[in-house]
Amino acid sequence: VSVVLFLVGLSSVAAGVLVALLLQPSQPDTDWQEPSAESQKTASPGMHHGCSANYSNLWVPIIGTMVVSCLYNIGQSFFDSFFPVLCVEQFGLSAPGIGSAQTAFALVVLFFTTCVYVPAVRCLGLVHTAVLGLILIAIG
Repeated sequence: VSVVLFLVGLSSVAAGVLVALLLQPSQPDTDWQEPSAESQKTASPGMHHGCSANYSNLWVPIIGTMVVSCLYNIGQSFFDSFFPVLCVEQFGLSAPGIGSAQTAFALVVLFFTTCVYVPAVRCLGLVHTAVLGLILIAIG
């Protein structure tokens, strides 16, 4: 069971590293101005309102998000599969005790989702909040 829990943590750390490396927070474009009539006439077909339509790097966040989601789901599946075994072997819990423990974990997740997530995103940004969350999952 300890190897499985190690793999859960390792997948979460890997997901956090991928988020930190591949996903960059978007920066608001503060220098944007409405293009002049002259610049619209001379703009290339790939330009629209002064912005280039360059989609060559679009695959990086898409693939990164898919890999992070996959790693998270692997970790969550391991946890869901082996948590009851851990409860029985390490703590001697019965079925009602395991259900109570899972309910307690669900309430903790609900608390963090409703009370901690939005302030953390405001303070750290979305990408850094995701990295922090995945690292905390790995530590837990």
